[in-house]
Amino acid sequence: MAGVKVDIQEVGPEIINVRVGQKELKNGFLHNQRQLVSRAAKVLAPLMGGQHRIHYTTLTFKPDFAAVTTDWLKERLAEFRLSRNDLIKQSGLGKEVLSRIMSGAEPPAPHQQAVLYYYFMVHELNHSTRAFLASDDTPAADL
Repeated sequence: MAGVKVDIQEVGPEIINVRVGQKELKNGFLHNQRQLVSRAAKVLAPLMGGQHRIHYTTLTFKPDFAAVTTDWLKERLAEFRLSRNDLIKQSGLGKEVLSRIMSGAEPPAPHQQAVLYYYFMVHELNHSTRAFLASDDTPAADL
């Protein structure tokens, strides 16, 4: 279970308490609580043989939005060969706001960090998908 950690917290006579969490993103995939429980259950349930009920506590992945700085933003724009204009039109950030962030006059606010993080995550996933499709012999229509 790449990126997902399962810890048995307590084993009681009838109930096993398990903590399952996504520690990192693999292939840009964010698991919700139901998906985390499902992944852990596929591993644990067969091992328990129905002798115990399993109670799951989930810890969903939380991106490090604080890493989204002016330098981070400039690196991503260069990496994906995007212009400021592309970013303004596609992210919903205003021209003035982006100018202040890019000049270093003010850091991105927490909600702007989240917007930028997910904006570039989508670009990274698109880039990876296109590279995969370009290297695969299977036509895209067959996927």
